[in-house]
Amino acid sequence: MNWRRRRFGVDLDNCTRVELLRVFFNARYYFPDAEVDVKKTRKGYHLRIYKSHRLEQNLDVRRALLDDPTRIKFDEMRIMHPELHSWIDTLFQCKRQNGKVISREEPCNIFAEAFATQLPSRKPSSFLG
Repeated sequence: MNWRRRRFGVDLDNCTRVELLRVFFNARYYFPDAEVDVKKTRKGYHLRIYKSHRLEQNLDVRRALLDDPTRIKFDEMRIMHPELHSWIDTLFQCKRQNGKVISREEPCNIFAEAFATQLPSRKPSSFLG
């Protein structure tokens, strides 16, 4: 079995912490016996859910977990060509440009990171009258 069919990859770019936690807990709910690995990237997060599956399931699960729509469209095109099946569900661990690393996955514990809100820490002086 192709190693890509032993896991689902989800690319979450520009997502909030709440969206990340929602996708993580949905993955744990749908696949309770699977390991879910989260890595931080320059633009967001990568989730890998280690669970064997059929190729046809891949796109449906990734859509349900809010994977990057562009990745899904490219994979829909690749599914039509058996010689490209090994490229379906690609997540890069490291990206290079002109020989320099421009992006790399970093280990991430989503429960240990500080949770930042958009609320101000105190009322602005304009509220004080």
